[in-house]
Amino acid sequence: MPAALLAQLTVAQYQEFVRTTLRGDALAIVLGLGITMLGASAVLFFLLRQRSRDLSSLWFGTFAMVYGLRLLLETSIVPFTLRLSSPVRGYAVYLLTYVVPIPGLVFGSEMFPQWRPVIRRLLGIFGLFAIAAIIADIATGRPGTLRVANNWLALGIWAIAAVAVFRQTTVVSASLRWGIAIFGATIVLTNLRGLGWLRIPFDPEPLGFACFIIGLGRALAARILGNEEHLSELKKELEIATRIQTSILPREMPRLTGLEVAAKYMPMTSVAGDFYEFLPVDDRRIGILIADVAGHGVPAALIASMVKIAIASQAANAADPGKVLTGMNQTLCGKMQGQYISAAYLFIDLENGVFRYAGAGHPPLLLWRAAEQRTESLEENGLLLGIMARAPYSFLEGTFQRGDRFLLYTDGLMEAANEKDEFFGEARVREVLNGAQATSPIACCEALVNDMERFTGRNRGRLPDDDLTLVVVDAGQS
Repeated sequence: MPAALLAQLTVAQYQEFVRTTLRGDALAIVLGLGITMLGASAVLFFLLRQRSRDLSSLWFGTFAMVYGLRLLLETSIVPFTLRLSSPVRGYAVYLLTYVVPIPGLVFGSEMFPQWRPVIRRLLGIFGLFAIAAIIADIATGRPGTLRVANNWLALGIWAIAAVAVFRQTTVVSASLRWGIAIFGATIVLTNLRGLGWLRIPFDPEPLGFACFIIGLGRALAARILGNEEHLSELKKELEIATRIQTSILPREMPRLTGLEVAAKYMPMTSVAGDFYEFLPVDDRRIGILIADVAGHGVPAALIASMVKIAIASQAANAADPGKVLTGMNQTLCGKMQGQYISAAYLFIDLENGVFRYAGAGHPPLLLWRAAEQRTESLEENGLLLGIMARAPYSFLEGTFQRGDRFLLYTDGLMEAANEKDEFFGEARVREVLNGAQATSPIACCEALVNDMERFTGRNRGRLPDDDLTLVVVDAGQS
């Protein structure tokens, strides 16, 4: 009723008008509010679970809210309450009518990935039609200019979608198929009514949509519950993998007279591809291995467990780093599934003050010389492990004195980057070694990590981009 006529009504007449209007709009208001609130709840659920990459609840909620708002605007009482003029109401209703299929189709692509190619084509059709219809309404100054075309498009697309859904009975649940069938029937009735081919006293589409949205909601709930159960299982498996990987690392540092060792193991995720191990020969000689599997996470951790087996088989060659790496390479080749490993092996003879070192594509060994107060970079690299079975590996030999310090590390130290993509680098590592010369090996490890975390911003919550392992060895003759 126009505002001018409403102003002339008595209080009793106005109340009767409101009651009559509410009776006529009751079903649409109940359905509209219910569907809108359901959609808002789904969107809120998505916002509360922002870590999840599953967007299905967001698009389900958007789809339901757009349809519910359109249903409310089609009543008489809601536009009256909001004081919307007839033209504004008309434009709003048709705008929502044109765009409502779009979030529904995106939701379908999230729920049924196997249909994405077809859904993308439908999205293109509906997107172009929505733009054309909105432009036509604005150009003509009359909402619903392409109403008839929209009815035909809805009928055609829904028929195609219904056929596709019912051909995939193993993918779509029974409740969703029933919802689709009921909604499809009401869409046909509504659009035939809109085309003037069928005369029925009310629009049945909202009832059909309510059945449809219930079916979609059940399908979404089943998907979310299934995902949660799957994630729970994955979490349990990851916890087991973490315990297994922790068990393959040395439980304690070696205890040799004149030797002090500390290690720092920092996986980027729950498990890592870094690994270190000790091969004691006797109470005066020991071999130390550090390795870095390409990649991160569970795949790298599985390869790291293979490294444990490979190094254990080389106990007889512990005094010869070249033979150790050669034997490990032969054990690992053909079993890596395209992965590769960098490794470094240091042998220390405390009795004679001699060390031997060999690498396989690994960052250089750093040796702090106490007498000269300087750090040497030592490198003797062969091929990465696991690439070629007959790859040769040799070692270099040198001497050390009391107070000298060895640092073995993975590339997560030198290549740790800050916000400007600048690497921590060897120069900064040398500075820390110089400053920590009078500290214990474990304190030296902590100093290196703390300085690196300050440089990269990890102490401010920035996530690491690689695994990191350090082994610091203080060796002296006694």
